[in-house]
Amino acid sequence: MAQWHDIQAYLSANYAVEVINPQLLKIVFTIDSSRTQIAFLSRQTLGEEEWLTVESVIGRVDAVNLAGALAQVENIVVGGLARVGELVTLKNSMPLANMDINELVRPMELVTLTADNLERTLTGMDAF
Repeated sequence: MAQWHDIQAYLSANYAVEVINPQLLKIVFTIDSSRTQIAFLSRQTLGEEEWLTVESVIGRVDAVNLAGALAQVENIVVGGLARVGELVTLKNSMPLANMDINELVRPMELVTLTADNLERTLTGMDAF
């Protein structure tokens, strides 16, 4: 059974992690030589269950064509659109119980890469 401290330890050993607070981590991924993408990983609880949420910003609400964003995510396997304040994000949550590393790494990669692609196609920017 994975716990939040296991996730923190794995991520810290394999990525450049910034600890925002004990329940929130930030990783900046290099997508290619000209683009980066920020992913936030947080510990959530649902009753007694621990969950991991991976979230990556696409753009500001006023700068993203939301209908276009919804159309582009209709066939994605991992994640869904969300709003955090004035930001549009791509977000995925998964239970920590019995989580294997591949169940962390691959969804994290997919959320981050998809969010970067959406940011590029919907805003033409690389702000996040």
